[in-house]
Amino acid sequence: MYNLLIVDDERLERVALKMYFDQNMKECKLCDEAKNGREALDMISQNTYDVVLMDIRMPGEDGLVIAKEVKKKYPHIAVIMLTAYAEFDYAQRAVKLHADDYLLKPSRPEVIAGTISSVLTIRKDAEPKMNHSVEAEAFIKELISAHYLESCIAFDTYIQNRSGKMDVQKADIKLILEGFLRLCEQYQLDIHDENLEKIKNMKHFYHDNAIFYNYIHEIMEDLFYEIIEKKLCRHAREIDYALDYIEFNLRRKLSLDMISKYMNISSQYFSRYFKKEIGITFVQYLSERRIALAQKEIMYTDKSFGDIAFELCFNEANYFSKVFKKHTEMTPSEYKETIQLGAASRQNQYVLSKSWMI
Repeated sequence: MYNLLIVDDERLERVALKMYFDQNMKECKLCDEAKNGREALDMISQNTYDVVLMDIRMPGEDGLVIAKEVKKKYPHIAVIMLTAYAEFDYAQRAVKLHADDYLLKPSRPEVIAGTISSVLTIRKDAEPKMNHSVEAEAFIKELISAHYLESCIAFDTYIQNRSGKMDVQKADIKLILEGFLRLCEQYQLDIHDENLEKIKNMKHFYHDNAIFYNYIHEIMEDLFYEIIEKKLCRHAREIDYALDYIEFNLRRKLSLDMISKYMNISSQYFSRYFKKEIGITFVQYLSERRIALAQKEIMYTDKSFGDIAFELCFNEANYFSKVFKKHTEMTPSEYKETIQLGAASRQNQYVLSKSWMI
């Protein structure tokens, strides 16, 4: 799967290519278009692309200048230049200097698609083989896509399945650090000094589950605040913006009116829409996610049940215990004892069904 950006000042060229990729190329997850180089750079700074298909001659700064800037800032992106026959020599120089490949205009869409596949295959084969874990890869994939809920779920899976092999641990840490830096660069985010220190020192606390877990989530909260407030990420479904907002605010008092205002729709409509999309009510979903977070707090911190209940907006510890048992079939103390005995497994941990994820 790859994300593609088409850059061409000729509108008909852009529309025709986008239509082809949207309708015929299942490997192309996202296909966007830009009418000039500056617009392309703005879009690249806000989204995740694997390939940029760019006309070599455009008004203003030409494709060669833009390709150079893309390669400097985003070396992981493949750049393929489109050029007229008269500019053939120019295109060859472009490949030597900056681009991954070039095509003569006009080229059939299927030829362009084939060239993209070839370039991506070559780049993948050329990448040094890392020993990082599959779970770490899944976490970073969601992180750099700026999907907050999915990032949290992927990180939980990762921390529960961390490898004991030293080479994998080192590779995982490197991958996670690069992931945070890519997220900051992609969305032009500032990291607070204390969280920058955590990123720098993360490798020293890798083996301490509690510190490592809290470090990651504190850094994520710092970085995702602006992403979620301004809806900077791209979701395929509108409901995913609501799910990210809810997940980010589990420790805050949340109401139907607050989330409806965030989604810019009436509370009555949002209530029906949420039930239709997720299969349960907003209140039920909020309760489930808070209990899922409470489990992690019990597992990775030494907080009292009362403190956890208060932080997750339950009015009293007894009510929290009642709701916790409803979802997990254990009281908080029973769950903690199970964890301490080392008998906790995925089947006794409450995990929210992902049947609503498409």
